[in-house]
Amino acid sequence: MGLNEVKNSILESAAQKAKAIIEQAGKESATIDHEAKQQLKDLEQKYAHELSDAAKNLEKIKLAAVHSEANHIVLKKKKELIDKAFEMALKEALAQSQKNSSSKKLLEKAKKELEVKYVYCSKNDIKSINGFNCTAADISAGIIAENADKTIRLDYSFETVFDTLKGRVLQDVAKKLFK
Repeated sequence: MGLNEVKNSILESAAQKAKAIIEQAGKESATIDHEAKQQLKDLEQKYAHELSDAAKNLEKIKLAAVHSEANHIVLKKKKELIDKAFEMALKEALAQSQKNSSSKKLLEKAKKELEVKYVYCSKNDIKSINGFNCTAADISAGIIAENADKTIRLDYSFETVFDTLKGRVLQDVAKKLFK
């Protein structure tokens, strides 16, 4: 074998190896390209699903906020109705108290509980209470009775009595109003 033949054999062998390497690189490139496209497709699906879930969650949050606000408005209106009902009842009780001189009856009740020396009442009731150191107080009706050394005080003002009563019957009133 001559030098040319050896040279051609080496060149041909190198060309075949180069061709094989190029073919292998092309196959690997195609595989990498296919895998990259598949990963991109998987990521797109994943993020589309996550975006869909996020949109659903956002919708649920918005809906919950709307329900919460609606419940708040309903509760506020119910409270207004209850307050109005108690206000009307207090007005009715005040009207009845003026007719029935309830201050005298409350004073008798206070006398059973302590030795009354001082009485605080509304300006309208001062004339009807005799025999005690009586002073006008900022109450609509009823009395506040104190002992001689002012250490014990019984508050039978309509506002206090009505607030106490309101606390006791509030649940029953609410049940009856909002069956």
